[in-house]
Amino acid sequence: MNKEKRIEIFTRLRDNNPTPTTELNYSTPFELLIAVILSAQATDVGVNKATDKLYPVANTPEAILALGVDGLKEYIKTIGLFNSKAENVIKTCRMLIEQHGSEVPEKREELTTEGGLDVDGQEERVARACERLARIGAEVSLFIDPDPVQIDAAVRCGAPVIELHTGEYAEATTPEQADASFRILADAVSYARKKGLIVNAGHGLHYHNTERVAAIPGINELNIGHAIVARAVFTGLKDAVKDMRAILDRARA
Repeated sequence: MNKEKRIEIFTRLRDNNPTPTTELNYSTPFELLIAVILSAQATDVGVNKATDKLYPVANTPEAILALGVDGLKEYIKTIGLFNSKAENVIKTCRMLIEQHGSEVPEKREELTTEGGLDVDGQEERVARACERLARIGAEVSLFIDPDPVQIDAAVRCGAPVIELHTGEYAEATTPEQADASFRILADAVSYARKKGLIVNAGHGLHYHNTERVAAIPGINELNIGHAIVARAVFTGLKDAVKDMRAILDRARA
């Protein structure tokens, strides 16, 4: 299937159904979340039959958690994989209560912590993890900000590899901000290499900002996923990878 056909398919889908919705029954974001969890390898009709019985009894994290795994199974046992789904739903409810005030997060920022790992702030814990992984032959890479303090902490923890967080550079909104962030990144790569570390980098890199980073002396590897997959929707994976590879080759020429 070529690019033109893919674009035509998405165009027709958009024109025929400009405001798509789900067939799952729900009245709150939490009810939708639970229905989606239950829908894996199940039909929407089957899920609706179960939730139509469940939600009048329990439709909040606290109420479903109170049912417990066994109590929940009684309502969803007509759905495939109901045993594992019940356990996952209970875990989800507990997580929402303990970490999100019983509310379903609306934004990515509510689920993830931006920036790299604070190795310096939790050095003992990270060092123990690095040691355990090293004992089983795993190569440890720590995802950290391009900060000499964090780089020194990674060295003390015994990690042979680091991945520098490029988010500040990738998300810069002005050329001046991009230049400043790039200089910090380049200096961090040089500093880490002098410390004997293998240096990778990634986060937010795409077809318009990668070449500059790839050209930094000492960069071993760039981790780029989302941009390639997003482009592949329109060009196919082969061409998406080919285009990114051309950028990397040009940077290293």
